[in-house]
Amino acid sequence: MIRRERERIQQDAGRAARFAESVINPRRAELSHSAAFPADLWERMGREGFYRVGIPAEAGGSGGGAPAIQAVGEALAFHGGCLGVVLSWLIQVMVTRWVFMPDATEDQRRQWQEAIVSGRTIISLAASEPKVGAHPKFLTTSAVPRDGGWVLNGEKAMLSNGPLAGLFIALAVTGGSEKDKSFGTFLVPADAPGLTRTEPTDLKALHPSPHGGIVLADCFVPPEAALGDTTDAYRRLALPFREIEDTLLMGPVTGMLLRQARRLSALLRDGADPGEEIRADLGRLSAQLDMTRILAREAAFLLDHPDPSRPLFSLLFTFREMADHCQFLLDDLASQGGFASDGDLAGWAMDNRLALSVGRNVLTLRLKKAGLDFIRNPK
Repeated sequence: MIRRERERIQQDAGRAARFAESVINPRRAELSHSAAFPADLWERMGREGFYRVGIPAEAGGSGGGAPAIQAVGEALAFHGGCLGVVLSWLIQVMVTRWVFMPDATEDQRRQWQEAIVSGRTIISLAASEPKVGAHPKFLTTSAVPRDGGWVLNGEKAMLSNGPLAGLFIALAVTGGSEKDKSFGTFLVPADAPGLTRTEPTDLKALHPSPHGGIVLADCFVPPEAALGDTTDAYRRLALPFREIEDTLLMGPVTGMLLRQARRLSALLRDGADPGEEIRADLGRLSAQLDMTRILAREAAFLLDHPDPSRPLFSLLFTFREMADHCQFLLDDLASQGGFASDGDLAGWAMDNRLALSVGRNVLTLRLKKAGLDFIRNPK
């Protein structure tokens, strides 16, 4: 069974590699300068079945779970050379698999599931708010029962795929006290009365993945729009999502590190002997890139098969540290070799650094807590 699963994941990754080489890579120049995701590319990826990767077969997906998503993400990034494309694809799959599916009712699945996994409907998680991110203490978007349904008020910001989304999953305060808020998530179509989009935010990197916000002003949704329990959605869905995103970004980040390494190697081959010091640094880079792939694959497995004796956080932290160092080595080697002005290397490095910065504050907080736990209970 494990062997068949691995073979299927390898087939998915191979298909992704061929698609990226033939469809994404030739358009890199166009994609890297566009803040808007091309509709034809999104639709093509849907026809090729990429939004079904990692989704259970009974839900209309191609199966494979987190390891398949990880492998396909690495292949798309390495062979396509455009991290922004991979990020938008990844958000669609992650929100579907880990936010929509766990709590969707049969009616909600009938209404939305096939449209989402086919890519016809783009889905976006609306959790973050202006200036405060997604910290529960500061979230103020509210959902109040009224006329048998819910009325939502508030503003959401920096939503991945927000400018494209046809469906938002909005996280809102449903009650409780200031220190102990209750939260619900609600399915809000983009054309719902009272929902307006704000101007998209250009991150100056990760093109063409779009980010934007929405304003909910007395936005009424029917009772069947509630996604699961309307009191503990933050604990149940929003809180775990940070770790899920960190885990599944490991594949695309690794793919972009490998793409930079391949480009750097080609430039070095065409020049004079780089010398012993640079050769030694390249050896270090090669070994660490191997380790990032191992860490990414192990983390994806643990996401689907949690094991208290093998904490996922330790893998996430170690990967982040190692990927940061790989990027540093790549930047330094490019500078030493006289390739700092290479447009491809500079663009890929900028995208990767931004991707690696996502969630860094949360990671720091978790490290401090882990340090305190270590003092109290040393390993």
